[in-house]
Amino acid sequence: KPIAAGELLLSYPRSAAMDLPSCSACPCPQFVDAQFWEQCPWYVQLALWLLAEHAKGESSPYSPFIEILPPLPSSSSSSSPPSAA
Repeated sequence: KPIAAGELLLSYPRSAAMDLPSCSACPCPQFVDAQFWEQCPWYVQLALWLLAEHAKGESSPYSPFIEILPPLPSSSSSSSPPSAA
């Protein structure tokens, strides 16, 4: 069926989203210092929050979402980009 302009495709409660603008304080104070959090740009805050939720494993309410993200690089991998073969 064709999708009409303005047709609602997906709806979910805001509480199900990792919504930084609705956070009045650092959502992961056990993971990162609140003062550092306040100084970070939004994309660093989101990355920190994702890492904190990832560390919780299946106890995180965001676990189903985090499980479908690409895996974190292993700590033994080099930080330099791969060389062209």
